[in-house]
Amino acid sequence: MSYNPNRTGMEPAMTHPLIALARQSVSDPRGAARRLIDRNLPPPVLVDAAALVAVLSGISGWLFANLLLSLPAPPEVTAAELAAARGEVAGPLSQAMVQAGGMVLIAAAIWILGRMFGGVGRAGGAVAITIWLSALSLAAQIVLIVLLALAPPIAVLALIGWVVLNIWLLTSFIAELHDFDSAWSVFFAILGLAFLLALGLALFGSLLGGVAGG
Repeated sequence: MSYNPNRTGMEPAMTHPLIALARQSVSDPRGAARRLIDRNLPPPVLVDAAALVAVLSGISGWLFANLLLSLPAPPEVTAAELAAARGEVAGPLSQAMVQAGGMVLIAAAIWILGRMFGGVGRAGGAVAITIWLSALSLAAQIVLIVLLALAPPIAVLALIGWVVLNIWLLTSFIAELHDFDSAWSVFFAILGLAFLLALGLALFGSLLGGVAGG
């Protein structure tokens, strides 16, 4: 049995559908996920949406990084180090390509791993929720850019809050996609997989270091 509160989806007539869905994503994540999944968006629409989100995220990420590096640096950071950091910022196109690849990998992981644990979600649904969560992250990043320019300390707090909210949204959307009863079980599964992935990367890095040293 899936989580099934009253999901009428009714919003004021003047509210844009995307804004209404964003609000519901925060107030009722599983209801928003079901609303999105039930649309059964065709592949061409998903591809266009993913491309748009990737391009805008690339531009936003580039602006965010450059704005962050334009803030006053700590005294221990030299001008040469700051210049080097600015030179290492990937351009908008590179960041857009990374964003697109990341969405593909995340959608595949959500679908495949969910099915491995008994989920019933479809690949199209996994792609749709991944694109939507990426779009919400894009909106959050735009807000962070404004806060970073006007009030950096508040931007830091907002970033922490968004990270926490984003994890919960991901958990809830996956639970709804795969018809899992408990979002908390998905949350702990995500933590466990993240730990195993980090451990595997650390071991892989140590092996590479040992080979290079030998």
